[in-house]
Amino acid sequence: MEMIITIIFTVLSIIATIIVTHYYTKKQMAKNQISHFAIETYNLDRGVKEVFPEFLMMYNGLALGKYTRFCEGRFKNTGNKDIHGNDELEFSLIFPDHYSIKAIDVTASTEELSIRHEIDKERKNKVHFFIKNLLRTGEEFKYSVLLDSSENDNNPFGKLRFSNRIPDTSIQEADVKHIKFYEKISYLGVAMILLLMFILFWWEKTIFADTIYKTIFMICFILVNGFTAFALMNTKNYKLS
Repeated sequence: MEMIITIIFTVLSIIATIIVTHYYTKKQMAKNQISHFAIETYNLDRGVKEVFPEFLMMYNGLALGKYTRFCEGRFKNTGNKDIHGNDELEFSLIFPDHYSIKAIDVTASTEELSIRHEIDKERKNKVHFFIKNLLRTGEEFKYSVLLDSSENDNNPFGKLRFSNRIPDTSIQEADVKHIKFYEKISYLGVAMILLLMFILFWWEKTIFADTIYKTIFMICFILVNGFTAFALMNTKNYKLS
């Protein structure tokens, strides 16, 4: 009899977890979200000019400035549904005003993702991205850019801005600390679930013979399952390919 109650309790907990997960997913489905990931940036001469003043960097026959930087970043659809458009999905990346874009290369994560880019003719610190018709959930693209700066600024990603013309869609900077937090929580949650299952089946004839204790345990089990599912989905959405 006790084993049957335990099995029923476990099944009810799993069902409750599915309901909580479904509710969260349905809520997130209403959101279109594109996230930007700052991957790396560094000064191209890396101090070479200080040792060799005659050193000169060139691009397309033109000399690059003293504070020319290489930057790499990514944009990803971190929402839970595809982003559609009648023609092109357009949004822009704007670097701080003292930067100018000398060159940029864009690489899509899939062959189906059709994307083009265009440096703004008036504001050289701004680049426009145009995605043809569709950005599927989980799809991403990488950009590599050469930036010339009038100032010795080591962090062009620090004051990025976004301009967005995609309806009902937000563009945000991905918080790396936030992502790592959810990764740790998801691992901890899975470990907690296994521990709780062990406790349930090991001591179900002693501690959980009392209905009150079993009810408290059920509530804790549901909460741990729900929060673990929440953390796992966040981790999945923000994981880069």
